[in-house]
Amino acid sequence: IFASGPLDVRKLGGDVGRRLAAAPEAASIRPVEVAVYDAFYPQRFWEEYMVHRYFNMPVRTDANCLVFSELPGHAYFRVKNATRPVYATDLRCIAFWRQLHAASGMAGIRDYVQSSLQDMFPLQEIPAPYLDTFIVHADGWHLMDYGAPQRNVSIASIYSWAASPLGDHANLCLAGEAYYGISYGWTAGAWR
Repeated sequence: IFASGPLDVRKLGGDVGRRLAAAPEAASIRPVEVAVYDAFYPQRFWEEYMVHRYFNMPVRTDANCLVFSELPGHAYFRVKNATRPVYATDLRCIAFWRQLHAASGMAGIRDYVQSSLQDMFPLQEIPAPYLDTFIVHADGWHLMDYGAPQRNVSIASIYSWAASPLGDHANLCLAGEAYYGISYGWTAGAWR
């Protein structure tokens, strides 16, 4: 089982890597870049704004390039006060986060997010996180490429191809959401 995306397939090299990378299915999967900031807070400042305390509270906004924030209510995350204040796929916002990180490091990211959250929750005092991370994933998730239909490739054909991408190597399969472009895609490779 090769559980990695097409960008890594292209780096494999050797006969197997070249055959996988040359397949029209592999060429038909487009990675989507994602900027992500995760933070753990000493208290749950968002909780009084939640409609239901045990569901996630998604906040979607293009203001301040936070784009999609998740403030969880699920029991597992409640114990840790884990959040995802930034999940950005907008290219303009990814460039913004990269520039801010290059200029100011984690302190700049942290301060900007804290100020942005303060704007979103003006009646709360937003504490500093006790732990946080920032990363830009080159292949945070995947879409089918615009040219796929011209290659006679569909979501279904990528799904079938990934189960045995070399045909003659029955012991090789590709697993992960890149190869299963449907809602439960990230688990389908393991099931098969």
